[in-house]
Amino acid sequence: MKKKGKRIINDSYEGFSTTYGTVDYTTNKSVYVDISSWIEPLVDDEPKQLTSLLKKTIKNAVYETIPNSPFLPHYIVDLDLRESGMKMDKKSFMSCDITLYTSVDLPHVTDDIQIVVDSVIEAVRDRFKDIFDFNRRKKP
Repeated sequence: MKKKGKRIINDSYEGFSTTYGTVDYTTNKSVYVDISSWIEPLVDDEPKQLTSLLKKTIKNAVYETIPNSPFLPHYIVDLDLRESGMKMDKKSFMSCDITLYTSVDLPHVTDDIQIVVDSVIEAVRDRFKDIFDFNRRKKP
């Protein structure tokens, strides 16, 4: 099977690993954005509520960015973070997959993808700066 997608890695964010691309480069219908980090709780709060608040913050950041971009108003945010293992002084892996729908080719929306990623990471950092410590790797 021939691989049709295109993937771009962006390591310019401290504490976060980001990649974006398209599943099928020839018939571009959607663009994916993957944001991941090892998070360490700094407070002893309810993990389920923190995870819910994190997902809501990401959705709101994407929603606020969509009207000024070539993306359609339909998108999917999938946050993967296990609350059961979240404890102070222990890092947990967080992965967020965002799917944005568009009818424009990937090279024409690269700058717009950067704006979405910047918006999401800035919103997460601002909202959770006193709650989570974000790390690109599990070990320092």
